[in-house]
Amino acid sequence: MVGILKKLELPAWIIAVTVFSFIFSHAFLNYTQTANSYVSALMFYLLGLLFSLSETKANNLLYSILSGICLALTLSFWMPFLWALPAVIAAPLVL
Repeated sequence: MVGILKKLELPAWIIAVTVFSFIFSHAFLNYTQTANSYVSALMFYLLGLLFSLSETKANNLLYSILSGICLALTLSFWMPFLWALPAVIAAPLVL
């Protein structure tokens, strides 16, 4: 999550507050304690978003493949993330 926020060129204190509030939010902690696959799916979703926002030209194909694998794993853990996948696909165009 820090890597994604750094790509947006936000100040360090905003990144720290965002990550802190994400980790200690009620919904995230609730799913963590129930041993649900939502947290694993969220991890792969954020990792796929990070790979899709990578700006290196040399390994562009590699990062695209890794992003696709992470997003496929996201769907295998938690199917409702299907509705969030268009955001990852459009993110490199918008950001």
